[in-house]
Amino acid sequence: WQKMLDDMYEKWAFSGVWLDANEVSNLEEKNSQFLQKAQTRKYYDLPFYPGGKNFYELRIVDVDCVHHNKLEEYDVRVFTALFQTKYTFEALQNKSPFPFVLSRATLFGGAKYAYTWIPDARSDWESLKISLADLLNHGIFGYVMAGVDICGFVGRSQTNPELCTRWHQLAVFYPFARNSHILQTEGINNNQEPYTYSDFYFTSILNAIRLRYSLLKQLYTLFFMKKDHQEGEKKIGTLLRPLFFDYHNETSLPPYGSPTHEQQFLVGDSLMVAPVLYDKTSHIDVYFPNRRWFDLRNYQEIPVRGGIHSFIVTITEPIPYFLKGGHLIFIQTIDENIKSTEDLTNIFTLIIALNDEHYAEGSILGSSNYNEHYIYD
Repeated sequence: WQKMLDDMYEKWAFSGVWLDANEVSNLEEKNSQFLQKAQTRKYYDLPFYPGGKNFYELRIVDVDCVHHNKLEEYDVRVFTALFQTKYTFEALQNKSPFPFVLSRATLFGGAKYAYTWIPDARSDWESLKISLADLLNHGIFGYVMAGVDICGFVGRSQTNPELCTRWHQLAVFYPFARNSHILQTEGINNNQEPYTYSDFYFTSILNAIRLRYSLLKQLYTLFFMKKDHQEGEKKIGTLLRPLFFDYHNETSLPPYGSPTHEQQFLVGDSLMVAPVLYDKTSHIDVYFPNRRWFDLRNYQEIPVRGGIHSFIVTITEPIPYFLKGGHLIFIQTIDENIKSTEDLTNIFTLIIALNDEHYAEGSILGSSNYNEHYIYD
């Protein structure tokens, strides 16, 4: 594997590898006679299939296949992608100071070598809602750098512009953000690039992308260790996290299973986001933990602590996002034609949200080289 990467590198220098569909697959269409015979296989009737479908027989190589060392595929399937990402990462270490490996299939522990995304989300409102819960789960699994195909990957017509706009507004806070989709489905063009929409939706999407760039260095900072003057040295851990990570002891927190836990999330330990996940939405209810909070769209203090507050959500404005009292963040003005972090200035606006003790703290990564060989206090 490393030799093949070396051979390719001699023709085209690269610093990253995208590992797509990296399960041991067999995408040939199976006929009914084959599937009937498959029912006699050793591992055909397993107690659990993801999604309730036996994709092991339909799309992936049979799990009773035997490797050259007599190991059955049943026993090693889950390790295939993990070791592929490991060897890819090690091969890239000799070529780039900061290897970028993006892998579709993964396993716990794989975040040491690769990033991931939730693949093949559908371009519909239900998938937008489910994908947020899925992304929060990845944080629980230890995958900090993860994302969802913005606007969905699979659609049978051009993606609804309202859906795509709301999805971009949520993706402002994705660790890994990318609009990716199948160009055509059953001969129908389903473009979802922002410029294919009317000026009304295009402008809203453009404003969302600019907001992401204005927060970009603040988001980068969350990947690094920070020092908390009150609690000593600590790590942020997951970037996107459910509310119960930080506020499970609050008696006012809505019970698990309520919409709050699937419609709000934390970004690091200072920001809270309440995206719009349903079509034709004009108002949303947001739960605020028992702290001081400020609306970052107008800098007003939220009048509720430990309760629900309602907000108007027009599609031309950013989705509601809030700064917790006791924290400060750095944002910057965004000019045209930003292509990389090198195009971002080091001129920041400091937003300070004092807590009840009139105290606030925060961090910004003071480095222009964002890779593991250039880390400074």
